[in-house]
Amino acid sequence: MEKSTVEKFANELNLPIDLLLKQLESAGIKKTSGAEELLEADKSALLNYLQIEHGASNTNKNKITLTRKQNTQIRKTDSDGRARTIQVEVRKKRTIVKPEQRKEVKDDLVKEDTSAVEKRAVADKNQKEIREEEEKRNAALMAAQAEEVKNKKNIINLMDQMVEDKVARARTSSEKIPVIAVGGGSVMLDNEIDGLNVIKPPHNDLANAVGAAIAQVSGQVSKVILIDDKIDRETAIKQVTDEATNLAIKRNANPDTINLLAVSDMPLSYLPGKNLLINVTVVGDLKMENK
Repeated sequence: MEKSTVEKFANELNLPIDLLLKQLESAGIKKTSGAEELLEADKSALLNYLQIEHGASNTNKNKITLTRKQNTQIRKTDSDGRARTIQVEVRKKRTIVKPEQRKEVKDDLVKEDTSAVEKRAVADKNQKEIREEEEKRNAALMAAQAEEVKNKKNIINLMDQMVEDKVARARTSSEKIPVIAVGGGSVMLDNEIDGLNVIKPPHNDLANAVGAAIAQVSGQVSKVILIDDKIDRETAIKQVTDEATNLAIKRNANPDTINLLAVSDMPLSYLPGKNLLINVTVVGDLKMENK
């Protein structure tokens, strides 16, 4: 008779050799390689160990239960572009019994199928709630975007109306003269305002920068001064004017071109003594450096 080895027995059972060696070791059978001989006594000892390990008894050998569990992952992208991972666990259970015990096994399988159906129903309900929540978020987002577009249109319409009012007030006759639009906001104007054609010259968006570059430099000072025997109103105004002039010079204004633009003084009756609030504004041309 051909000698039985661990490797041959593993092939008969469709098991990896390493797994069979571990089971043999757990059953108290010392085997270290697949080439070692495996006696019938070793097989019986392994069978008894497995029966005890899986809850079988010597008096009940009419039923064998095989359980298999498989875990998989499903990756799904939601409406916001985020990746979601769903864990899926599949359990399969197969029971082999003698004919007289099939009825009992059938009842057990019916119970197991019912439990699996209930678990799937719970999982489907959870997925449905997740989908409904995503649909609500998407609907809210779309509503917010629609409201934003509506607000922008209202702002543009209001701006057009304001420009039309300004153009109508600036017109001195019914003659159709063109409207020249410059500045960054000119790109938002229509090609016609109040029946007049709108001209947008090349580089019109740089008009604000050019205006800022050629504008005069200002210096403004607001100060409260106590008028007494040491200082009168004219001296106080001159003092504040000198401070405003120095401020304009610090901002690179040409001292030779500085002029007084506005001056005002107001008595403050709620303070003790004779106090004046003096406001002075001066302007001057930008000082250009010679290179």
